[in-house]
Amino acid sequence: MKFIISVFELLNKFIVFLSKLVLVIMLLTVSLQVTVRLFNYGFSWTEELARLTLTYFVITGMAIGVRERIHINIEIISKFQSPFVKKINNKIIYILTFGMACVFFWYGIQLIMIVSGSTLSATGWPAYTWYLAVPFSGLLIAYYSIIDLFGIKIPGRPKVKEEI
Repeated sequence: MKFIISVFELLNKFIVFLSKLVLVIMLLTVSLQVTVRLFNYGFSWTEELARLTLTYFVITGMAIGVRERIHINIEIISKFQSPFVKKINNKIIYILTFGMACVFFWYGIQLIMIVSGSTLSATGWPAYTWYLAVPFSGLLIAYYSIIDLFGIKIPGRPKVKEEI
């Protein structure tokens, strides 16, 4: 079990690192574009790269939001529930979240297959690099919902409300 938890901790650190890296790349790209525009010049690839990195930043941020349990929830309903009902409610939420993650993954793969022959106009990269974020987010969200569903404790994660 310690090995599994250490793998989960390593994956958590990787996801946060990836999110930070993508944010830095996006900021540098936008800063470069703004700076060179002062000299009446511009790079054609910076806007595309900025949008691509924004997409990946949002996707990894969404997965981190699921990890940190900061997704939308209706507090007024859970206030009046017993701890047992809250626990069942949370299990249902984890199962639905897992289902939605599977939808992201499945249809993200379908989308990648549809655009597999295209390229991005400015960078010339394959168009599926843009859409890889969808199944990637599905995997990350499925990962966190499975951890929650089976109650795997990861150090540094916030506790579920029925555990408090």
